[in-house]
Amino acid sequence: MIRAGAGRFGERFGARLDRSSDMLGAGYGVSANSKHPAEAKKFIAFLAQPENAATYAKENIQLPLTGGDNADINPLLTPFVPFVKSGKTVPFMDQQWPNPKVQPAHFAGVQELAAGDTDINGLLKKLDDAYQQK
Repeated sequence: MIRAGAGRFGERFGARLDRSSDMLGAGYGVSANSKHPAEAKKFIAFLAQPENAATYAKENIQLPLTGGDNADINPLLTPFVPFVKSGKTVPFMDQQWPNPKVQPAHFAGVQELAAGDTDINGLLKKLDDAYQQK
């Protein structure tokens, strides 16, 4: 049902529905400033075990990135399984932005655009400025 609805919505805008966002799982990392990096890495290794990844994903209504073949998948996510299995997922755009200042500039800029407080060029300038910050 989700796929059918998404198809109708996407078709109105000429969208290709041959990819899915990878919003359906979780990723982990250890901060370089962690006081307990060894313990954190052990915890990540524990979570990455297929059985644990499947349990975590089930409880959070996500698709597991490992152990998915034997996982109990929530029916709402069934339309996304073929995308994950065929490697046709893409990251959210903000996962590749260079700093945490871009997303708030994006959200605020879109609202300013909708309110008529800026135009496309103004929005793009704000995004470029935020993107260049360290």
